[in-house]
Amino acid sequence: MDQPGPSGNSRKRKRVALNTSTNEKTLSQWIEAELERDFSDVDDEEVDPDFCLHSDHDSASEQSEDEETQSQRQRSPRSSVAMQDSGLSSIQDNIHTESQRYYIGKNGFKWSSDEQVMRNCRSLSHNLVDVPRSQPKAFTNLETLWRHFMDDDIADKIIEYTNKKLAQIRVKYKNQEKPELRNTDAEEMKAFFGLLFYSSVFKSNHENAKYIFATDGSGREIFRAVMSQYRFLTLLNCIRFDDVETRQQRLETDKLAAISDIFEKFISNCKKVYVPGAYLCVDEMLVPFRGRCKFIIYMPKKPAKYGLKMLLVCDAETFYVYNAYIYCGKESDGLGLPEDDKKFAVPTQSVLRLCKDFENTNRNITADNWFSSYELMEQLKQRGLTYVGTLKKNKRHIPPEFQASKTREPETALHGFTKDFTLVSYVPKKSKAVLLISSMHHTSEINPVTKKPVIIMEYNKTKGGVDEVDKKCSNYSCSRRTRRWPLAFFFRLLDLSGVNAFVLYRQCADVSDISRGRFLQDLARELVLPHLQRRVYNDRLPRELRLTMERILGEDLPPEPSRIESAVGENDKKTCKVSSKAEATHKVQMRCMS
Repeated sequence: MDQPGPSGNSRKRKRVALNTSTNEKTLSQWIEAELERDFSDVDDEEVDPDFCLHSDHDSASEQSEDEETQSQRQRSPRSSVAMQDSGLSSIQDNIHTESQRYYIGKNGFKWSSDEQVMRNCRSLSHNLVDVPRSQPKAFTNLETLWRHFMDDDIADKIIEYTNKKLAQIRVKYKNQEKPELRNTDAEEMKAFFGLLFYSSVFKSNHENAKYIFATDGSGREIFRAVMSQYRFLTLLNCIRFDDVETRQQRLETDKLAAISDIFEKFISNCKKVYVPGAYLCVDEMLVPFRGRCKFIIYMPKKPAKYGLKMLLVCDAETFYVYNAYIYCGKESDGLGLPEDDKKFAVPTQSVLRLCKDFENTNRNITADNWFSSYELMEQLKQRGLTYVGTLKKNKRHIPPEFQASKTREPETALHGFTKDFTLVSYVPKKSKAVLLISSMHHTSEINPVTKKPVIIMEYNKTKGGVDEVDKKCSNYSCSRRTRRWPLAFFFRLLDLSGVNAFVLYRQCADVSDISRGRFLQDLARELVLPHLQRRVYNDRLPRELRLTMERILGEDLPPEPSRIESAVGENDKKTCKVSSKAEATHKVQMRCMS
C-alpha cells in the first residue's frame, strides 16, 4: 500500500519527458528565429528581377556550386541557415560596395571612385611633350626685336593708306603746303609709334594732347622734340589700315575689313619667332571701347564693361601671345574650321581654332568653365592634346555627390574617374564646391602642404596666362580715346607687340635684367631717335627747341651738316620774312645745306 504503483511512476516520468521534449522544441524554434532575423525583410520573389551582381566566376561553376549547396542544406538544417546567412551578408556587402564604387550623373554618365589607369611608368604617353629648347639669341637692339612683329610690310601698308587719307584732307585747305599735312614716311611713322609707347610709360595715354605738348614746363619735352602737337594729332586722326576705296566691297565677306589685313599679318609674325612651352592658356580679352560698332560686347565683370572681344592663346609660363582672333558676331568663332568642326558648340570651336597649330604635340590647354565641356575634351584627345579647366555646376554629367552641400566638410575632395578623364570636387569652405575636369591627371593625389588636389594646383599655376597679358596691356597702354574701332584694335596690337618683344628680350644672351617699363621706354627712344636726329638741325624750328633736342640726344647727337655759301649776287637776295614791314628792304642771302 505504501509503495507507489507502476502506473503512478510511469505517469510522472512521461510528464518529465514531455516537458523536456517541449523545451527542446521551443529552444530550437527560438534559435532558428534568432538566426532568421539576419535575413532581409524582402522576400526573394520581391527582389528586382533586373538586379544582377557582377561575378568573377563563370555560369557553369555557379550552377554546380548551387546544386552542392542544396544537398548540404537537406542534410544539415543549421548549416543551411548559416550558409544562407553568409550568402546574404555577402550580397549586402556587394551592394554597398557597388553603390560606393560609382557616381552617376544626371544623364546617367558613370564616374568610378577608383583610379582607372594602372601604370608602371612615371608619366603617361599623352603627358610627354617634346618641345624644342629655345637657344639664347644674340641681342642686337630693342627695335629689331619689336620689328619681328611690326615688320616693314605692316609699316608700308599703314604709310600707304595714311598718305591717301592725308591727300584727301589737304584738298580741303587753301594752303596745301602746311607741314602738318605733308605725307609721312617710315622714320616719322616709327617716331609716332615711339611717342605712343612713351605715353604708355608716362601713363599719359588719356591725357589731353595740349597738356602733353605744353611749353610752360609742365609738358613732356620728348613729345615737342619729336613732332609738333598738330602733326601728332593729324597722324592720329588720319592713320588708316586698309584701302578705303575698296572697303565696302570687302565688308560683304569680312566684317573686320578695316583692320583684318594688319591683324592677320601681326598674328602670323607672332607664330614665326617663338615656340610655346608645354602649358597653354586660352581665354578672352576685352579691348575697352565705347564708340559705335556692330559687335561691341558688354561684360559686367570686366573693369571696362564695354568693349571689343578678342580670344587668345598664350604661353602659360612666359605670357607670350601666340594666336588670337577678333570676335565679330555670330559664327565668327568657327572661321577657318572644317565644316564638321563647325557643328560643335561655340566654346569648342573657339579652342579648336586657337590651338590648331598645336595638334599632336601633347601640350596641355587650360581654360575656364565657359570653354570646359566633355565634348571639347573628347575632341582635344583625338587631336593629341590634354585639358584642365573648371566646370559649370549645371553640366548634366556631374553626379549630385559632387555638388555643394552643407554636409561636406571643408578641405575635402571627391574624385571621379573614367578611362581618359578625371573629375574632382573640392570644398574650400562650408557649402561651397569647386569643380574641375582634367584629361591630364588620373590620380586622386593631394598636395601635402595645401591639402588641395593636384589638379587644382595645376590649374592655379596655368590659368592666368591671358589675364596676365591683359594686366600688362592695362599697366602700360598705348590706347588713346577714339571712336574708331579699328584704331582701338591697333592700339592693343602695339601693346601686345611690346609684351611679346619683352619675352624675346629675356631669352637673349648677355642682356641686362630690366623691368618691362624700362624696356618700353628704351624701345620708344630707339624708335624716335632717327626722326629726332633728322630734325635737330632744322633752322625753321625755334632755337630753344633745337637746344632741347640736342640735350635729349646727348651722345646720339649727329655731326652738324656743313654749310656751303652759295655764290649769289645782289639780285639773288630775298626779303627776310622775319623783318617788319618797315624794314621790308632788308635783304638776306640764301644758303644751301649739304
